[in-house]
Amino acid sequence: MITDLFTAWRVTALICLVAAVSLPLAARGAAGPPGALVHVRWHAAVDEAARHTLEVRFRLIDGERLDGTTWRYDIVDPSAQNIRALVRDAAVADTHHLDRSSFALDGAARTARRGRFAFGDAIVAVADALATALALLATLVTVVALSHRVAVLGAARRSLTRIARHTAASVRRLASLGRWIGSALSGVAAALVRFLERGVPEVHAETAGLFRTAFGTAVVIYFAFHHVDASWLAQTFDPEVEGLVHTRVLEWFGERPFIVNLITPWLLTFGVAFVVGLFTWVTYPLFVAGVLLWAWVAMSVESTHPHAALVLTIVALLPSRWSDAWSADAWLRRTRRAPLRAATKRYGYTVWVPILTFGVGFAAAAWAKLTVPPSWTSWVLNGTIKYHLITDSADAPLQWGVQLVRFPTLAILLSFGAIATEALVITAAFSRNELWRLAMGAAAAALLAGIGLFMGIAWSGWWIPLIAFLPWRRWSQRLVPGAVGLAAAGRRAGHHALSAAQLVVVVAVIMQQVVVSTLKLERAPIFSWYDMYAPSYTSQANYNARVPPVYHIIVAGEAGRVELRCGPHQEFVREFEAAVKGVPEARTRVWRALRGCGADPARTHDVRLVGRARTFDWDRLTFRLTHELSLGPLAGEADKAAP
Repeated sequence: MITDLFTAWRVTALICLVAAVSLPLAARGAAGPPGALVHVRWHAAVDEAARHTLEVRFRLIDGERLDGTTWRYDIVDPSAQNIRALVRDAAVADTHHLDRSSFALDGAARTARRGRFAFGDAIVAVADALATALALLATLVTVVALSHRVAVLGAARRSLTRIARHTAASVRRLASLGRWIGSALSGVAAALVRFLERGVPEVHAETAGLFRTAFGTAVVIYFAFHHVDASWLAQTFDPEVEGLVHTRVLEWFGERPFIVNLITPWLLTFGVAFVVGLFTWVTYPLFVAGVLLWAWVAMSVESTHPHAALVLTIVALLPSRWSDAWSADAWLRRTRRAPLRAATKRYGYTVWVPILTFGVGFAAAAWAKLTVPPSWTSWVLNGTIKYHLITDSADAPLQWGVQLVRFPTLAILLSFGAIATEALVITAAFSRNELWRLAMGAAAAALLAGIGLFMGIAWSGWWIPLIAFLPWRRWSQRLVPGAVGLAAAGRRAGHHALSAAQLVVVVAVIMQQVVVSTLKLERAPIFSWYDMYAPSYTSQANYNARVPPVYHIIVAGEAGRVELRCGPHQEFVREFEAAVKGVPEARTRVWRALRGCGADPARTHDVRLVGRARTFDWDRLTFRLTHELSLGPLAGEADKAAP
């Protein structure tokens, strides 16, 4: 191979030289030009929110206030079109380091290439290094090929040939080692796949059809009672859930409220089609799309915790074989082609993956309770469950949870039981024992029932996946005589294992939770690290010191002082405090939420949060309101606009 390389030295050298010249040019074309530091002075009328919008539009990042309304930015898109739009915009009073006639950079300090890729400079550096290596290779090939004409070069050629042979032998040994490592990794991957598939039951098409009817009916009823419409856009959004993508989606919805009004009819229409099994290959994906849109709006107001597990389950069911039996699709194609009738794990995935998504959510909640408090044992040894029962006791049907204050040992045992249940439910997804699976489902149902009875919180979205904990494999054997033989037929046909799409979804469900819990993220439409009851309290006095006050939003404007109907989240209160202290990003987020609640900064003099502190009376076992509190004011824009 090496000899052939030198024999065809002209072609080799030419290819290397062409690549050496082309690579740097192609890399620079792909990565785009480097950015530059420029100064922009905005007009005084441009507020924080408008400035932020303009920064995004003109690709201005890493903003630093210099004085007054002048900011220094890294402009990552130095194209003439972008510079022309920037200097001509009505909000821009002046610029520096930009040629306002030729719309080009004017000797500014160059920065990284980030216009198209975050790692544009790295692409160019790698291309330059490869070009240098190819140029050296072309030179080496040429010298070696011509070495027979010069005695000194002939000796060099023989030495290089020996080196090339030794290198080739080393490469062969490395290739052999690579094959061994690849074989070992392949074995590890196969063992991991077998573990992931371990608990997936083998059921037949009729069982999957029965599950589709039960699960589909439950989710259609759920969305019928948990409908959203354009009025939800006038609520105060939860800043903890908001991210850049979420903010853009909500702004897009705000400009098109009719789309939000169509979400519920969309869900009911395609949900019913899914239940009867009509064209499920298209109606179910359309139903899932509607669920994701629904989640963007619903989680903005109600947070991720009540809905994320159900939404994740609905998404994870996308690769299911829904309609091979007991469906309109099966009836329509009965004369055209026969469905896969063997009992296989590909049908079993449908009745199994809700267990995985439910268990992953519960495991994340247990992990939060172990890692958020000061130590791993704090949540249990402090009997923390009694504090959370007290916090939400006002709307509880039964007040028994409050009585745990008088029984500290029982509170510790129940705290341990709650974490143990949350941590063990995931094992049901990897167990073949249906009795264990049923027991884990019953334990999870008991925990959810306790939350409803003693805290007044009915998260119905968590109940629907519990359908999957029922003994579907046993029912499958009874529904179709000879199901065991059908399972053997499925293995012989090569359909025993999950499909590639199903396996990818299983891995994605697990990995997304690992990432989300590690980064402690709350993001619509499906991501939550389930920390809703993770905080712990060291004592009764510590609990009273951390009980959140009850606030109301008071806006002073042209019509006097008005109380907004939106109830501020605790995250909103923290953002409001930061905005009052002068944090620009917090002010932007607060005003975005207030706009959604109907407050117009241009017509507002100031905003205050007014409320009362709460403490728990440990003798009477009831809350009492204490001194009044006031946060603010946060200035609006009405006073500036008046002159």
